Formats: sequence, C-alpha cells, structure tokens
Amino acid sequence: MAIPACSGVGRRKRLSKLRASGGGQPSLTLVFISLILFTVLSGTIGFAQDELPKGSIEGTVIDSSGAPVAGAKVAINSISAEVPVALTTDKDGKYSTGPLNAGSYTILIEVKDFKSNRFFVTVRNGQTSNGDRKLVRVDPGTPTLLSKVAPERIAELPIDGRDVLNTAQFEPGVLIEDGRSLDATKTGNFALSIHKESGLDSLYILDGVQLNDETRGGATENVALSSTSEIAISRAMLNVSTGPTSAGTVNLTTGSGGTGLHGEAFGLFRDKSIGFARQPGGKDLPFRREDFGGKLGGALIKDKVFFFLDAEHVIQDANRAVVMPSPFQAFSGSFSSPFRNTSAIGKLDWQASSKTRAFYRFAYNWNKSVDNFGDDYSLYQNRNNSPSHAVGVDLTRGKYIHSLRFGFLRYHNSLLNTVGPFGGTSAFGLPANIQFSDLAGGQVQFGGSPFAPQETFQENTEFRYDGSRRAGQHTLRFGASVNRINVGGYEKRFGVVPQLTTALAGGTDPNPLDYPLLFATLSNGQGFSTEKSAFGFSHGGQTDNRLQGYIGDSWKMFPNLTITAGVHYLRDTGRVDSDLGEIPCSAANPGIPSNVLPCSGRNLLDQFSNLPGIALGRPVRQPNYDFGPQLGFAWDPFHNGRTVFRAGAGVFYDNSLFSNMRLDRPARLSQGLYSGTNVLTCAPGAAAGTVAVYFPNAGGLPTAVRSINGHDLATQVCGAPVGSAASDVAALQADYQAAVAAAGSSGNPNFVGNTLSLSVPVSGMAAFDPNYRTPRSYQISFGMQRELWGGGVFTIDYVRNMSQRFGLIADQNHVGDSRYLYVDANGIPTAALNAITNTIVQKAPSCLTTPLAPGAIVQNAVSCYISSVPNANINDFAVNGLDSGVAFLKGLPASIGVQVPASNPPLDPRNFGAAFAGVNALVGQGEFQSSIGQAVYNGVHIALKQSVEHQFFIFRGGDVLLSYTYSKFVSTGGDNPAQSSVAYDFQAPERYKVPSPLDRRHQFSAGWSLNSVWGPKLSFIGRYASPAPSIASLLVPSGNPQATPGEIFRTDFVGDGTPANLFPFVRAGSLKALSASDLATAIKTYNSTQAGSLTPAGQALVAASLFTRAQLTTLRATTPLVIVPPADQFENTGFKSLDATISWPLKLGERLNIEPRASFYNFLNFANFQAASDQLAYYYPGPGQPVTAGAGSANGTPPGSAKDVLRIGTGSGVYNYGAPRQMEFGVKITF
Repeated sequence: MAIPACSGVGRRKRLSKLRASGGGQPSLTLVFISLILFTVLSGTIGFAQDELPKGSIEGTVIDSSGAPVAGAKVAINSISAEVPVALTTDKDGKYSTGPLNAGSYTILIEVKDFKSNRFFVTVRNGQTSNGDRKLVRVDPGTPTLLSKVAPERIAELPIDGRDVLNTAQFEPGVLIEDGRSLDATKTGNFALSIHKESGLDSLYILDGVQLNDETRGGATENVALSSTSEIAISRAMLNVSTGPTSAGTVNLTTGSGGTGLHGEAFGLFRDKSIGFARQPGGKDLPFRREDFGGKLGGALIKDKVFFFLDAEHVIQDANRAVVMPSPFQAFSGSFSSPFRNTSAIGKLDWQASSKTRAFYRFAYNWNKSVDNFGDDYSLYQNRNNSPSHAVGVDLTRGKYIHSLRFGFLRYHNSLLNTVGPFGGTSAFGLPANIQFSDLAGGQVQFGGSPFAPQETFQENTEFRYDGSRRAGQHTLRFGASVNRINVGGYEKRFGVVPQLTTALAGGTDPNPLDYPLLFATLSNGQGFSTEKSAFGFSHGGQTDNRLQGYIGDSWKMFPNLTITAGVHYLRDTGRVDSDLGEIPCSAANPGIPSNVLPCSGRNLLDQFSNLPGIALGRPVRQPNYDFGPQLGFAWDPFHNGRTVFRAGAGVFYDNSLFSNMRLDRPARLSQGLYSGTNVLTCAPGAAAGTVAVYFPNAGGLPTAVRSINGHDLATQVCGAPVGSAASDVAALQADYQAAVAAAGSSGNPNFVGNTLSLSVPVSGMAAFDPNYRTPRSYQISFGMQRELWGGGVFTIDYVRNMSQRFGLIADQNHVGDSRYLYVDANGIPTAALNAITNTIVQKAPSCLTTPLAPGAIVQNAVSCYISSVPNANINDFAVNGLDSGVAFLKGLPASIGVQVPASNPPLDPRNFGAAFAGVNALVGQGEFQSSIGQAVYNGVHIALKQSVEHQFFIFRGGDVLLSYTYSKFVSTGGDNPAQSSVAYDFQAPERYKVPSPLDRRHQFSAGWSLNSVWGPKLSFIGRYASPAPSIASLLVPSGNPQATPGEIFRTDFVGDGTPANLFPFVRAGSLKALSASDLATAIKTYNSTQAGSLTPAGQALVAASLFTRAQLTTLRATTPLVIVPPADQFENTGFKSLDATISWPLKLGERLNIEPRASFYNFLNFANFQAASDQLAYYYPGPGQPVTAGAGSANGTPPGSAKDVLRIGTGSGVYNYGAPRQMEFGVKITF
C-alpha cells in the first residue's frame, strides 16, 4: 500500500485542533527539558570527541644477548614540537609513553656503556606503536683512520668515469690521479694519492689479494664501480696486517649474489655535439664515448650457493688538443686518442654452514689507449691485460676466526711507439718516426716516445692466513702471508729513434727544424735489465719471495676504552740485488794503463769515495729485520658511542720497486747485454774534434767517436739545424748500437768494471748503497669522531707521516764538485792547465808562448785568448776538460775516456781529464741509491657525512658529503718513496725539502643528492683545491744539466756538480712555492744582487790562480740574469669544478625499475690549468737580450692565449677532471 501525501487542508485542521486544546504556546516545562537535553547532548558529544582513543609507544630495550637493559633513558620528541617525554626503562627493560597524539616522533635511548640509539616512530590514534630496540655495547673501535664507501650509493652522484677508485673523492687526504701523470704505463688507469704521496705508492687490495704493479707501482687493473660492494680506505695508523705501504691502503670488496634473481643493466653516452664546450685553444674536436654493462646475481642453490657476474665495456673515440706557443702556432692541432676498456668479474659464494663460508672470484681487465705523457705529438700506445683469481675461506671455530686467501695474478703491460700526425711524413722533413715532441720552458724535443718500446710481465702467487681469538677483554689477531712475485720483460728507452733537443732562445722562426741541435739521447738497442730468463724471454726476469707476518692485540681495558698494539714483519728477498757478491779490483777494464789502475786487491766499488766512513763495495744488505710496531687507543668519554677520541703511532714499511733494481743490476753483471743509453752533448762555439760519444769495445777501452757520416760532431752536427742534423744523429745511434752488439755479451758494456762509472744522466745506472734499507715511515695521528643529528657523522683528525730511508741518488765520488779540483802529486792543477792549453792551441795559438803555470802566466795567456777570439766563452775551455767529468767525459774517468800515447815513464791520463774529477780521479761518476730520503706530511682531515630522511620544501631525503683537507708535504726527492729519485744537492742530499707537485694546501669536496617529491633526483659534486706549487730552478736548454759543457760555471750555485740548482733565493730547509708577483720580485732582487757572481766552481779557478774574476765574467762563467716575468704573468690557479646530474627513477611493475639520467660535468665550464713549468730561462747581457721565456713557464706566460698551453683538456681513459664541460646521457635498469 501507498502512503498518501499530506494536503494543506488536513494540515490546517490539525493545527486548529491543537489550539483548541490550549497548545498554542510551548509550556515552560517543555522548554526547560529541551534545554537540559541539549546541554547534556552537547556535552556528551564534546566529551566523546575529546576522548577518542590516542596512540602510544611501548617498547622493550635489550642488549645483543637478549637480556633486558634497565635504567636506560628514553627521550621522546615530537617533530611537531610537542612537549618532550622523558622515561626510564624498568627492570625488565620496558617503557611506555602513555597516550600520545598522532604524529611522527624521534626516540633517543641512552645508557652508559651502550651505543646511543636514535630512531623514528609514527604514532596513530588507537594504536600502540612498537618501540623495541636492541642496544649494542659501546665499542670505541680502533685508531685506524678508515673510511668505508658504498660505491653504489656514491654512483648516484655525477661520478665522471665508472672506475671504483673514483668514488673515493669525498674522503679527506685523498686525491684522484690520472695514471698518465704518474707513469706512461699507467695511461688509462686511475690512482689514489693518499697524504699527497704518489698514487703509485698506495697499496691496492681486491678481496684480500694484492693488485699492485711491483715494477712501476699503482694498480694492475681497473675495477668497475658496479662490481664492488665496498671500498675501504685506510689513511693513517694502518691495520697491523697491512702490507708494504707508507701512504695508505685501498681495499676493495666485490659484490655477492643473494636470494632471488636480481641484476642491473646500464648504458651511458656522450658526443661532443651535445653540450660539450670547446677544448683548449678553442678547438672543436671529435669526442664520443659509449659505456655499457650490467650485473646479475642470485642463488644457484637456495641459501647455499650464490653467483655474481659483472661486466662493463668502454668505447671512447676522441681527439686530444695540442696547443703550441709562439712561434709554432701553426702546429697546434690534435691527435687521435682512442680508448677501450673491458672489466669483468665473476664470483661464487658458498655458505657451507653458519660458521663456514667460501668463495671463488675471477677478475679481468683489458684496456688500450693512445697518449703522449704530456709530450704533445710524441705518442705511444699502451695496453694492459690483467686476469686474476682469488679463493677465500672463512671459518669460525669456537673462539677462533680463521680467514684464508689464495690469489693468482698475471699482468701484462705493453707500450709501443705510435706515429703521430707529423711523424714519418714530409711535414718536418725528418727521417721516419722522428716526431715533434714537447715544449718545456723553451725546449723543443724531437723523436719517438722516450718510453717505447717496452713490455712488463708480472705473476703473483699469494697465500694469506688471518686469524683472531677472543680471550676475555682481549682480541688477539695474528697472520702470515707468502707472495711469490715474478716479473719480466724489457724496456728500450729511446729505442725507436734518438731524441733530439733544441731551444727557442726567444726565436721567431716558425719552423722548429731550423733551430740548432743542443743535445741528443741515444739508445744502445738493448732492453733487458737482468740475466735471468722469464716469460719466454732469455733475460729480464726478477723474482721476489715476500714474507709477512703480524701479531696484534685489541684490549678493551674499559667498556669505553680500547688499546691496540701490534707488530708487523716484512721480508722481500729479491729487491736489492743482495744475491750478487763484491766486485774485485781485478774486474777492472784490462785496457786501463797500469799506472792508473783504480785499485789492487781491494773492492772496486769502494774506490768511488775515498772519504772516511764510506764503504760502497760490500754486498748490498738483505733487509731481514723489518719490524713495524704500532700502538694506539680509541676512547669514548661519554660512554654512549656518539663521541670517540682516537690516537696512534706506528712504523710502516714501504715497497721498493723492481725498477730500482734496473738501475743497479746491469752495472754489476760482468757479462751480458743490457739496456742503457748514451748522450751527445754540444757546446756552442766548440772547436772541431772536441765533442765525442764513447762506443764500447770488447775487452778494451771505449772508442771516442768524434764524427759521423764525415761530419764533425762538434762543428757540423752540434749546432746544425735539427732538420739537417737528424739523419746524422740517427746514424750515430745505429753505429752505437752496432758497437754495443759487437762488444758482445762476454763483456757487458754497462759493467762498472768496464766503465768505472755509474751515471744516471748518461747511461741510466745507479748502484745500491750496501747499507740500503727498506723505505719506512713514522706515523702519528689523533682526532675525534662525533655522531651528530639524524645519523650525521663528523670527523676531524691530524696526521703526521714522516717518510724515511727512501732511495736518494747522489754521486758519492762528487764528480764536478767545486771542492775537488784535480791536482797532481805536486799540488798543480794539471788537468785544468792542459784544458786551457788545448783551448788556446785550437783558436789562438799565438797566445801560448810558454808552458802554462798557475798565476800570471796562465792568466796572461787567457787574457790574450779573450782579446784574440771573438765571442770567447767558457764553453771553449769546457769542451777541452775545464769542466765536470760528467760533461767532459760522459762520467768516465780519464783512465777510460782519455787515451794517452805510450811513453816512458807513462803519462798519467788524469792530467788530461776533467778539471773537476771528483774525490777519486781514478774512477768516474759514482751514483748510488742511498737510504737517506726524507719526506714529511702534516694534514688536518675534516669530513661530514649526513643522510637526510625528512621532507623539506619539495625534496624528501638525500645525502650530504663534505670533506676538507689542510695539509703540507715536503720531500728531499719526489713523492713516491717506493721509487728512488735524484737528490737536489749531492753535497748534502737532505739539505732541501721541496713541496710535492700534489701539495695543494687546501682541498675541499662536496657531494649532495636531493630526492624530489615528484620523483626526479638531483645531485651535485663540487670541488676546489688551492694552486699547485711551482718550485723554481734554472732552465738548462739542453735538458740534461749535468752533461752540458760549462754549466757548472753558470747554474751550479751550490757547487755540488749538479747545475740547474734550485733558484738561489731559497735557503736550506723546507721551501715554499711563490706567487707570480713574489717570484718576479725575487728575480729582480737576484738580478740586482747575485747575478754576475762566480759559482763555487768559478771561485775554485780563481783560488787556484788560473783565472781572474774579470776574465770569468768576460767568458760568461758567472751566474746569469733570469728573465723577469711579463706583466700579469700567469699564476698557478686553483682547481674548481661543479658537476650535476638529474635522474628520474620509474617503477615498472613489481620488480622492474628504470632510471634515465643526464649529467653535466664542469657544467659552469671553469677553466683549469696545469702548474706553470718551474724552470726559469736565463740570459746574459747582449744584443737582443733579454728574450722572452717559453710560454707555459713561470717567467714566460703573459695573459691571453699563451696560457692555453697549460689548459687542462681530457685525460687518458675515462679520467676527465678539470676538462671543459661535457654532457652525458644514460639509463639504468634494475630488477
């Protein structure tokens, strides 16, 4: 049935009825009741609203064993600024907040001797949120300065180049280096410099197995970023188990497979047509790079066996800019520099049980690149091939933990000469393969790559055991390792063609072939350095059995204080040629006249210094007692794990590279043919027949060759335009190599008995001092680490690293030293007098009226010579013997280099040898590698790492990485303690401590990533480093100061026989680099106060009454004037760069993610420059002087385009720091 609608008539009827019954107005009772009901209902509703059930947080706090933690303080704060809540856990470790409004809360739980625990909880109405927490007891850790980096997380930033070492750029005290700046064989590789020591000295470890190149240093292979799960960098107070390094370690751990199949694929692409800025010199050059790869992991047997695969391939085709200064701008251009790199890793993990784990890992790297090592068009091709294997087993047995590692590495490097755009063509009119090389402060060099050809092989077989045992509050650590290292190969420096050197001298001729030949370096055509067979070669092998052991204790004296102590032992058995015995005097060249034999019945090498207390002939000491103790502590003063103070000190031994042996062994072996060099030294104005190159003879004295192709070396080859002299020098090298081969292996031409000489600048030989020691360092560090808000960690540490006993090469016989002007038994300087006599006979014979003697007789003859010979110069006398024995006789003694006619009584060759013949004129130059090198690093390392979890503005979460280093590094020689270097001063090798080329005082790096609420992610990297130093020395145009005639009278300010000294305004001690304005002021001061004075060698001639000061001044045998820098001279600039990436992670389905990205490297296109050449060009007053110094030098680079010769372009391989802007597109797929 339907209900009818109410009509208006019926409504009126009901209303009339109501009124009739008296209901026209509401009664007071009804109103009152209504009000009461309204009030009650309103209050009830309001009360109901106020009493909606709130949320709460309840939790239980336990320790790692599961026991409750009573008395823990629980601080609860609302992000919405609600009144904080402070609670304490009860005896059962429980706490409860009571009612809390809905929202987000931070909870901080603290209790003595447990690490503070901060976490976030979301409270919802009507629900109890879980606040359970497991606390970890305070462990202050160790005093080691250890940084752990998760490469995959850093990869979210704009990392330019996917080498895993590149992810370490945010660690203080660490610099990323392009391998090509360290050694030609490292082209295409990254290296990490720690404490401003060369990246060749850092120790590289992959899955517990060493990866170091034992010949040149550095890593043997590139490791892809995606293949590693962690990189750990130790910077100071190294772990007691650490192998040989004084700088630091780089420990890489490869990834592992997990449950479920997962993986990643990526592709990156660059092309110069998209977003690239122009290269140095404004050049628009081809550039294209493709970088692609992927990884895959999962379980083969569930929860037991897991696999992991990773592979990456880089294809880069690019042209590198070459910018030439005036007057050679026409030769500015580029060269093709292709790069290929393949990196692959495969790994199997076996979880045998909860206490047993094992793995097998295979790694492979192959790369190929073309580079110039900074030498413009002098090109080489570098190839690396490096497979390696590792097997590891980790066992837990009761209180013991055992770790075993077995590794096998095979490394092959090949470096071959490559013809550049001008080599072997008619562009220069030179013989095939002679190429235009580099400009360094005015020098111009021609020739193939000086490093080619060479091959290096290395094979490591390593077994390592590490163990630990807990005993009460002590954790004992112990272990040992054996590594059999075999190396081999050959190195033919300058082996393709000789290297020719000339200098601009302010010239304006745009054809470099028109400039005069000043110097040439010749190869002997041999490449091996040892007599041992290896890797399929008959010679060149070297073997080392490296034994290491250690024991250490970590003592938890108190819950918040840990004391660590330990000692490490190292023994290398084949690094210093200790297997070779003494060299007897009877081994001396049989052609030496009997009246000048160096010794009889005594040790031959002892003759290289007759100074008291120096014995050089004993066998080299085998380092058997290299123990490195260490002691440190870590202290948590507040017992909460948030603040740790740490300090430590220790002794750490370094490596001694096989390349040091290659300077020594070929000189000690009496038989064989080994790698070596020779030099042609020129002197402008020299008389015919006064310049010679010495060729070996079998069983006799060498032959002094003074002409080639019918051309006199002194007058028709030296000083001739390079274009016409090149063929003669090439023929000279061919004849020299033929003579070496003819001398045969029965009489090693490099043998010290045949040459009585050890000379790096001439032959490339330097013997080990018998007291040679393994390089080592003393390290001291102290600092603190503080956990900040929201998981941020702040660290500040001071590090002092004092490297000692690394090899410094110095001449122990002090040939050329001003203190050792040769005099005969009667005290007469016969060699100097004969040199003066021969000079006068050659050019002004009428001035010689009587035999010369010190005093007025010789001085009058010299005055006559000066007035008779136009442009008379000290070089005229130097090429006849008034010089160092290195320049005059190529380091040979007179008994070898001067052949006197037979007479009775026999003539003494020393009377016709070099005037400055050294301590013992019976032998020649004696350069030895002595363990006296010192270097000091002082640095303050500051870092902040912060993860942001909350939303701010349009961003939600991200990471911030900041690091700053303030440091100073000075050294008596170089920045690689593992490699011997030439001392600055042969009289006092420890006199000068000079900044490293890496000594940028301030370094700052920052990385930050931001996740937007819409999905895209932004990330940035910023870097700044203060200017690199340039430490000034004088430029000798030949490029080989010791072998340059007359140079000891011009630029040997110290008088030690090594010209081109550090600029004389510096004092002994630690030197500092000067700004351009300060350098200009110093040069002006020097020019007005010191230029024109006599060097110690000149003073020795005056003291011997051979010359007057005025005569030497006229002959230009005085310190020169130095060219004053131009106005607004280029000054070394700081390094700066800013990179950015935008990416957009997209989720496609349950497991598939895709992330496109675009990166901009140096997107503001900051111009970065190399440090200016620290060699200062000099001059003497005369027409057209002073000329301008070479562009790129510290006193010859005016503003404008001249500085483009120093502009940083693209590096080798994927190294690109400081280069002009580039843009990269990519995509990553993960599942």
